[in-house]
Amino acid sequence: MMRKMLRFTKITFWVVIIAFIGFMVFNVGMKVTSTKRRSSMVVGEVNGAEISYQQFQNVLRRHYLENRDKLKEMDSQAEERLREETWNDIVNYALLHEEIKKRGIKVSDSEVIAWVATNPPQSVLSDTTFRTEDGGFDYQKYMQLLSNPYIDWSPLEEKARSLLPVQKLQNLIFNTVRVTDNEVKQEYIGRNEKVKVHWVQVLSSDFHKADIQVSDEEIQTYYQEHHEDFRQPPKVNLKYLFLAKEPSQADEESVKVRIEEIRDMALSGEDFSDLAQEYSQGPSASNGGDLGFFERGSMVKPFEDAAFSLKPGEVSQPVRTRFGWHIIKVEEKEKDRVHASHILLKVEPSSQTLDEIRSRAENFAHLATKEGLVKAAGDSLKLEETGLFNQGRYIPMIGVNPTISEFVEQNEVGKTSGLVETKSGYYIFQIAEKKGAEIPSLSSVKDRIKSRIGFQKRRELALQRAESIAQKAEEKESLIKAAREYKLKPKKTDYFTRSDYIPEVGRLPQFIGTAFRLKQKYEISPMVETEKGFYILQLLDKKGIDEEKYAEEKENLKMEILQTKQREAFTKWFTSLREKAVIHDYRDQFYR
Repeated sequence: MMRKMLRFTKITFWVVIIAFIGFMVFNVGMKVTSTKRRSSMVVGEVNGAEISYQQFQNVLRRHYLENRDKLKEMDSQAEERLREETWNDIVNYALLHEEIKKRGIKVSDSEVIAWVATNPPQSVLSDTTFRTEDGGFDYQKYMQLLSNPYIDWSPLEEKARSLLPVQKLQNLIFNTVRVTDNEVKQEYIGRNEKVKVHWVQVLSSDFHKADIQVSDEEIQTYYQEHHEDFRQPPKVNLKYLFLAKEPSQADEESVKVRIEEIRDMALSGEDFSDLAQEYSQGPSASNGGDLGFFERGSMVKPFEDAAFSLKPGEVSQPVRTRFGWHIIKVEEKEKDRVHASHILLKVEPSSQTLDEIRSRAENFAHLATKEGLVKAAGDSLKLEETGLFNQGRYIPMIGVNPTISEFVEQNEVGKTSGLVETKSGYYIFQIAEKKGAEIPSLSSVKDRIKSRIGFQKRRELALQRAESIAQKAEEKESLIKAAREYKLKPKKTDYFTRSDYIPEVGRLPQFIGTAFRLKQKYEISPMVETEKGFYILQLLDKKGIDEEKYAEEKENLKMEILQTKQREAFTKWFTSLREKAVIHDYRDQFYR
């Protein structure tokens, strides 16, 4: 089943990693399908270019190895996230690779040589042999190393040939961005200009609920004017049968027998790492099942208990966890942690089991259509019920399912669905109850209306008080004097910038914007309305920027702004490129 990818992760600004993926995976080119039938071992297509299952697996394994210390043994959700990240990385590179070809971007031998000369590999950078007396990197020694005819530098050259075209493409987008001196000056002012203010806050909560009267007439009027606000959507209640796609006892026994056979091979002298690479279904398989060191509490308990009970070199009996059947080999052991490898075989329903489950589900569906859901359930299945839920929305215990929603919308109470297949199993539904959209009676929403009106009245009183204080402050040219008449004590801030957190205020944009709009010392603001309440401010002092310091920092700030705008431009360009691409994802044919 083909599906157009609509989600993708935010692209990385610096493209070194994504280019390296290209070097590892796409250096032999991708196959363009055109009108011929695609291979059965293709996990996706990007504008007609096939992504093979092997390519995808190569990158997926590398992603796991890069993150194995954090991931350890992953659950199904973590595996899905890793596959999604891998998919997005590959798709992103494929699109960049295609764009490079379209634009005719080439890399010369001299550019490759220059890149290798100025980008020593990490193994060289970390070697103390290449340190100068003052601790810096000795490029002269590195250049001597490059001239050694017995060292194969081709991997570094190939990396350069993959990386440089992407950098050139990136630079083409970057070169469209400009930063003016006025932009830099305004940004510097925004970051460094400071103010200090007195402020008074008036809240709705300053007025007690008990002092606010709400009449029945007001409630009636509000209900008549706002009754649509209370409209409830159509609701439905479904009864259903569910048959899970679960492995049978025969599947369980088959996997257990197989893991015992693999254990026998390990005990007979076959290399555990080779066996893991060949048979293990865990993400650590490509690394010979190596899990590295782990402490107690980092693995599921049955696995952990078995690992900590073994001596170095020993192989465990088969261990059952929620992930499947394992055999574990301890490599090293310390007081509070252990270094182990493992082989995992997952217990999943076989094709025969899935066929049997589907056949059984079809029989139940046929019986339910003829004689009803209760008769179909009999004594072998439990009849479940969703309870009333909003039609077309999330279905309790099931989730969002367009097929079910469409069935409910097109049928009446008593109608039984056909078989509905999901990833987890098969459902048969019957519409037990339907309630159309309705506006609840006044009596059922009276308390909610009374609360709304009461809040509005308290907010109006707070607004009136705040406006009075602001007017009085203007007359007296003092916020302190005006506040005293209302038994309020103004609070004073320290100096703050536009990005600072203000104690008791936070980062309210209305408050901060008003504070910086005040020009003259002791100038009083009009009343400021926010979601939190109403404020009146009086400027105590304003500190402009230090022009000499600005002159010193101008070029660095300009570069920072330029890089930010370049990131935004590249992200916008690439987002548009991906939205226009024709992307097909066939991963659901390979991963359940």
